[in-house]
Amino acid sequence: MDKQRFKEQILPMKHRLFRFAWSMLGDPDEARDAVQEVLIRLWDKRTEWAEIRNMDAFAVTITKNHCKDRLRKNRPLRLEEDEYKDSNTPDPLRLAEATDAAGLIMRLMQQLPQKQRLVMHLHDLEQWDDNEIASLTGMTNEAIRTNLSRARKKIRTLYTQINAHGLENSGKTAR
Repeated sequence: MDKQRFKEQILPMKHRLFRFAWSMLGDPDEARDAVQEVLIRLWDKRTEWAEIRNMDAFAVTITKNHCKDRLRKNRPLRLEEDEYKDSNTPDPLRLAEATDAAGLIMRLMQQLPQKQRLVMHLHDLEQWDDNEIASLTGMTNEAIRTNLSRARKKIRTLYTQINAHGLENSGKTAR
């Protein structure tokens, strides 16, 4: 039964966990490795599954803690863009533009303070509501809204600077 529950309940979360890990680590390869290790940890904790009320929150918490541990080890991270693949989009130009914009936003998110990056990822990418984010992070709803607002403002400012001045393409960093 544990194997079946793992396949039905935990494996479908791997893409969400990957996106979350990538947002924290800034590197798709590091994120893939982290998710593999998280899935192993989740399997190892299968005796505790009956006590877990929200498996999604539990998995994201383990992922968050694991990513923090990886970051503490000060491994050099490559900030390369991993390509998004959308086989449902027939127009290659539209796909290329969306990929460029999404990759740029993911890189810009790496410049945010950790709390802002975490809140923005959970709210805007994973579509979590404030209460779910509060239960995961321990932040108040007001702190969540403040961090989200500041994160969006910073991303908007950096994105506008890059589009207006071409800083991303010239090798300069936007500050």
